[in-house]
Amino acid sequence: MIISAYNNLEDLRLLLPSLEQQVLDRHEMEVILRDDGSGDGTGDWVRQHHPWVQLIQGENAGFSKSNNIAADRATGEALVFINADTILDKRFITAGLNVFDHEPLLGGLNCNMIMPWVMDVSAFLEGQRPAAGHGHFLNRYGFAEYREVKTERCRTAFLSGGGCFVRRMALGEESPFAEDLWGGTSYCEDLDLSLRLLAKGWRLCFEPAAILYHNQRPVQEAGFNQLKKFLRISANRVTVYAINLSLSCFLRVFPRLFYGVFHKVVLLPLPEKIRKKILAGALIMMPLFLMLLPYWIYRGIGWASGRNSIQTLSFLKEGTYGCDI
Repeated sequence: MIISAYNNLEDLRLLLPSLEQQVLDRHEMEVILRDDGSGDGTGDWVRQHHPWVQLIQGENAGFSKSNNIAADRATGEALVFINADTILDKRFITAGLNVFDHEPLLGGLNCNMIMPWVMDVSAFLEGQRPAAGHGHFLNRYGFAEYREVKTERCRTAFLSGGGCFVRRMALGEESPFAEDLWGGTSYCEDLDLSLRLLAKGWRLCFEPAAILYHNQRPVQEAGFNQLKKFLRISANRVTVYAINLSLSCFLRVFPRLFYGVFHKVVLLPLPEKIRKKILAGALIMMPLFLMLLPYWIYRGIGWASGRNSIQTLSFLKEGTYGCDI
């Protein structure tokens, strides 16, 4: 279990007890928590109340590097990445590892992620579970879209960094998450991980029995910080496709990624005031996106040397990789 925490003390008060309550059956679990420079006393609290957790403390390194540091400490054959603001169903670990045991070609597993607008956290803690599955799946525009789906295991093309299982063997000598995307903290690092595994020929799946609750806070602030975050995500998404797709596939998918920026704004669960500001920013950045196309082509060609590339866009076709709605 890999957890990166930055000022998440209150979240860990819910997450770590849910880890202690895991029904492991024949499996074993180690928990590695990397305190990413928190200023809220996270490290001291973990040492005092949960000494069984392997605690790594250090300066703030950002989401990707912090998770990679913790992953280097792990000894298991499967790496399970979860956000600090999640709460696990008691059979979360067993449900995911059982699939790995029976699917040797499976490189990664995406979780059934329940969000606050689907179910209140108090109901989840009381043992209630939604009838349908919920998770993030790639749509035809190339970004992850949160969907309600049937409660059946299915192939997917996306692993959410907020909760996923990764077979260590599938990574080879690579770190799980890219550390050199725009912003350093990384946005779309989970998309890059997903595409790298697909490019190597590994399969990914969605497992509805691996349930966790993502106690995500609603976005309230509007202004430059939100716009900057949206720009980073949008630019990193294109970069990730450029370096993981063949050149011909990237040129074919680029118009979809371009249009998908606006499609994403429409679907984001944001207050209307914030949505309008981000949409205005998206309109302003569109000429820049077009001017950056030669850079993305150059970067894609540079990174393609010595690594596998995806040669088809079938993973973006609706219904091919993704559960039925």
